[in-house]
Amino acid sequence: MNTIASANAFEKDGVAYYETPQSASYVERTVSDIFNDSANSESASADKQD
Repeated sequence: MNTIASANAFEKDGVAYYETPQSASYVERTVSDIFNDSANSESASADKQD
């Protein structure tokens, strides 16, 4: 975090933002399918090809 802050990557109009690290966190995301009709669509399209 100190390396990122010392790079002055967040500077605008001469003002250095995020100059001193105060905290950091990871955000985790879990995706759970509650509806997926793709298997039915594939079999239906295969039936149409015959």
